[in-house]
Parts: sequence; structure tokens; C-alpha cells
Amino acid sequence: MSSIQNEKHARQVVLTEVPKEKAKETLLGAGDVEVDFAKGVPEFEKATLDSFRAEYSVIGGNLIVHFFPPKRAEEHIRNSQTQASKLWLEYWLKRFPSKLDSVARGYFDAEYPRLQAKYTEEVASWWFRAQGYDNLIDSKKFVQGFLERLDAALRERS
Repeated sequence: MSSIQNEKHARQVVLTEVPKEKAKETLLGAGDVEVDFAKGVPEFEKATLDSFRAEYSVIGGNLIVHFFPPKRAEEHIRNSQTQASKLWLEYWLKRFPSKLDSVARGYFDAEYPRLQAKYTEEVASWWFRAQGYDNLIDSKKFVQGFLERLDAALRERS
């Protein structure tokens, strides 16, 4: 059983899908992310790796990461009619969260409830939160290390 909360089909906000002028209103409706808008709308760094695409930011003391399938898999994941689509869906809904769970627990040296992940079916993305990581000296380097380790784990044969 996973130690990261994994509620399939949970509805979450994906900020890059929201027009900038509606970001504040949308985040306020999300309920589980505290944002200080006096500092402006959160900016997300983007990363493209072999196994996924991601965007991340530190918001309200928490590290937030949105994971998206690789570009080559997007259409397959949205259309589950072909054998290739079924394989990509299995990867994205089973292998990815399993590796995310084990890599995150090891990298952050934490468990649920400090680490949480939810699937957002509407945009076929995973939302991940690591609570209490706003005190990092170089959060960008820390997150990039996490993303690279996750990518390496996903590329391993197992």
C-alpha cells in the first residue's frame, strides 16, 4: 500500500491550464493550497524529461509539482482504444504513481501526510505536494534532483 495519498480521479487545479487573469479566483476555490497573493501569482518552473513533463513551485511553504505525460503519450492517454493507448494508460496510472511514491519517500525522507499525490483525470496529470519545503537554500536544484531521480527510476526495467 502506498504511503502517499493517491486518490484517483480527484479534481485539482493545474495552473498552466488556467488563464492568468483567473488564476487567483481558481486557486482560492482549490481549498487545499494556501497562497499569499500579496507576493503575486505563483510562477512555475518547467522541466521536460524522458518519462514525463513537470512544472513546480514553492507555494505556502509547500513544494507543488504537476506531472504531465510525455508529449508522445498525450494522445494515447486520452484515447484508450488502441493497444499502444492501453500500454501508456497502464504506465501513467500504475507505473508512474508507484515510482513517484517510492522515489518521493526516499528522496524527501518523508511519508503521508507530508507527501501527497492525486490524479487529475481531466488533464491526465498528477499533482504532488511535499509539505514544509520552503526553507531550502536552492529549491530549484533540490527539485531538479528529485525529478531526475524519478525519471531514472521510470526508465529502469522492473
